[in-house]
This record gives sequence, C-alpha cells and structure tokens, in this order.
Amino acid sequence: MTNQEIVAALLKYDKVLGHMHPAKWPSNAFMPERDQEGTRARVLQHVKWMIAEGLKTASESEALISNGRSDISMHRHLSMKAMRWLCFIQGVLWMSGWVTIDELRNDNSGLTPAETPTREL
Repeated sequence: MTNQEIVAALLKYDKVLGHMHPAKWPSNAFMPERDQEGTRARVLQHVKWMIAEGLKTASESEALISNGRSDISMHRHLSMKAMRWLCFIQGVLWMSGWVTIDELRNDNSGLTPAETPTREL
C-alpha cells in the first residue's frame, strides 16, 4: 500500500470510530479479561489513539519525500511503521465486529466501496 492508501484507510477507521475519545493504552499493561466491564471501549479508544498516531507517521513519511529530502531509509521506516499500525488497527476492528473481512480487503486493495455505516458499541 502507498502512504496515500494507508492514510485513506486510517481516515475511514477514524470516521467509523468518530465518537470515540482517543486514549493510549499503557504499553506495559496486559489485556484484561474480555468480559471485564469497559474493556472493549478502552481497547477501541486505544485504536482511536493509534489512528491519530498512524496518520502523523504517514504524514511525516510523505513530508520527507515531498520536501525533497533524500532520507529514503527514514521514509521507508516511517511507511513500514504506519503499515504495521494499520494492520493492528484492522485486526482489532475486525475482532470487535466493526468491519468485515470484505471491507478490509477493499480497503487494502485501494477500492472505494460505499460508505461504511458507523456501528454502536
């Protein structure tokens, strides 16, 4: 995927989770039991935070190229980071029932299907 396609997918997922407040999950914290109250919402809040960070990373990567900087290794590093984060985000959204495999396949192939409705928690 290109940076533009990564950004397009992240913006779509940001819209899907539009009502969520972003909140970073502590990196040293384990996932609590799934049936624990509020766990799903907290995970989706973390995904919302990751979307914002992924958009920043993709923008930084694109800026390196558009500003004429020749730091290809940093561009590649940032692009790969944005892609890894996108993959994690997609996995969580699928496991949480917010997107289908078909939607993910379309998002990753650059297709633009009809708008995905926002789902309620």
